[in-house]
Amino acid sequence: MDLTLTRFLFRAFGEACSALGREAEERELLSRIGEILKSFPDNPTAESRRGTVLVSVSGQRPRLSPAGS
Repeated sequence: MDLTLTRFLFRAFGEACSALGREAEERELLSRIGEILKSFPDNPTAESRRGTVLVSVSGQRPRLSPAGS
């Protein structure tokens, strides 16, 4: 879960830099983030009756929670 959150935050930072026109000022950091993200493994997924879902570890059977829980 930590890698998923880190990936989300790094990507959000990149999108924020783009939206705010700060890509030039943050070029070095964005480059370093890009290199880090390249080394991240893919998020583990599984196929459920509703399609592809994220799971905690590869090989885990998907468990769907009832709506609203």
